[in-house]
Amino acid sequence: MKDERLNSSPKTICIIQVTRIGDLIQTVQSLTSNTKSKDIQFTLIALDIFAKEIEFLLKEYFTKVYYITKDFYKELEMLDGLSFKKNDHYKIIDEISNSGVSALINLSWSKPANILTSLIQSRFKLGLYFDKDFKLISNDDWSKFVYTNVLPTILNPFSLIDIYKKMIGIKGLSDFKPNFRESGPILIHPFSSQERKNWKIEKWIEVIFSVLKKTNDISIIVVGSKSDIKDSKLIDNYFSNSPFKSRIENIVGKTTVEDLHNILKNCFLFVGHDSMVGHLASLNKVPCLTISLGTVRFSETIPYGDGHYNISPRTKCFPCFLDSNCDYYKCHNDVPTNVVSAAF
Repeated sequence: MKDERLNSSPKTICIIQVTRIGDLIQTVQSLTSNTKSKDIQFTLIALDIFAKEIEFLLKEYFTKVYYITKDFYKELEMLDGLSFKKNDHYKIIDEISNSGVSALINLSWSKPANILTSLIQSRFKLGLYFDKDFKLISNDDWSKFVYTNVLPTILNPFSLIDIYKKMIGIKGLSDFKPNFRESGPILIHPFSSQERKNWKIEKWIEVIFSVLKKTNDISIIVVGSKSDIKDSKLIDNYFSNSPFKSRIENIVGKTTVEDLHNILKNCFLFVGHDSMVGHLASLNKVPCLTISLGTVRFSETIPYGDGHYNISPRTKCFPCFLDSNCDYYKCHNDVPTNVVSAAF
């Protein structure tokens, strides 16, 4: 007689998301309250350099996180097939395979993620992976849609989070509608991971000056990573002798992601370019104003939920691709600073 406890144990859905922090936050947003069930538990496979930054957030949604090192990721990138010489890196594949994964879902669509999906044992697999002949395949329509209509095109009308939800099988409306608070600071993140996705800091100085000049009771917090400190000092220098100086707090390079998470809980508005910080603001139900430039496909990646706003240029070449040559970012000049400051 079979042990009935085996049938009552929760099913495990394992998600592969080995891209950056912003993508991880979008993955979290796809796991709404509808997924909190005794019958299903979620585990995650992620790059340690990004996932450990938001471990405080991931543990709320995943029963376990498996960390992939950057060295292992590069090793997977170099493979030309599914045959390899095993080393300590590959022990995690056996660990995950032996954990009893009911369904494995690849949300990264990169070669290392596709190989991981191929190597890990699971009864059901969604997303892209390789067959025994190292041919890329997929068994679900949403992954095929992403591969053929999202990655190589600028015409996809869907948010990546909604696509993630469809792949995972989550139904229901988004519960990430922003709360419009009556007061609080405006958090500005004038940076991004790519130069072509963000304005020069001088344009942000124009916006900050205009907003502080027209509204007396607004304060601004400027945030960013340690690599953004040099540019942020240009803001400090400009306002060093200004009457607005006391209303600007520059904490660039001084916060962790968890610090930002807590700061955002009390903010009135988020303003910035396409970045992880915008997704974190959306997760905290902060209204967002995003300026989309360069390679940003705003329908896919702007902060998730109804009530957020996006400003983007009408430049013919926008949005571009990473391999597009662009010596002069025309799209940057096609969004006037006065339009952005008027939208606050």
